[in-house]
Amino acid sequence: MTLSIRIRALVGAVLVALVLAPVAAWAAIAPPSPTSLTVPPLLQGSDAGDRVRGTVASVVGDQVTLDDGTSFLLAADTSIIVSVPGTAADLQPGEFVGVTASRELDGALLASMVNVFPESAPGSFVGQVPLEGGNLMTNATIDEAMIDALEGAELTISFLGESEQVRLVPETRVVLRQPGGPADVREGATISAVLVGGVAQTISVQ
Repeated sequence: MTLSIRIRALVGAVLVALVLAPVAAWAAIAPPSPTSLTVPPLLQGSDAGDRVRGTVASVVGDQVTLDDGTSFLLAADTSIIVSVPGTAADLQPGEFVGVTASRELDGALLASMVNVFPESAPGSFVGQVPLEGGNLMTNATIDEAMIDALEGAELTISFLGESEQVRLVPETRVVLRQPGGPADVREGATISAVLVGGVAQTISVQ
């Protein structure tokens, strides 16, 4: 091979290397193509502990759809609580209650509503917190109950080492929260629910 041919071959090899080197380098650092993920419709946009409320529009199998279009699933371990009207006579020592009340001048609590929770599903917290409008929410255990069919009732409740006197009048609403089942989550029912991953953890049927 002559010297001129060898020079041309060497120059050609160098040019090819210069062209291919950037391509090889780009391929080495280029990120892989993204993979398309399919998210089930019920899970889109749902975060742990989502709270929803509304009227049940339809129930198809384990899927519940509310009137605003929100959908979720019922599971075998979904806790379902049903609220039914009660009376002051249902308030007995040892029961766990949620009392919505205003403070009277004598220091007692005048109850506008008392929710009685089942032993299997007590309230979400124990204690007392302020509400809008000056009312107080007190979740506590009944220690003593003096019931009068005409006048109402006087309760002594305790929580976290403290106690309160609660006064009920005939206008006070008493609501019994009882264990329910999937059949209670039906079209037309007003419910509130806590969802995790699109699945109902707890449902309260009003």
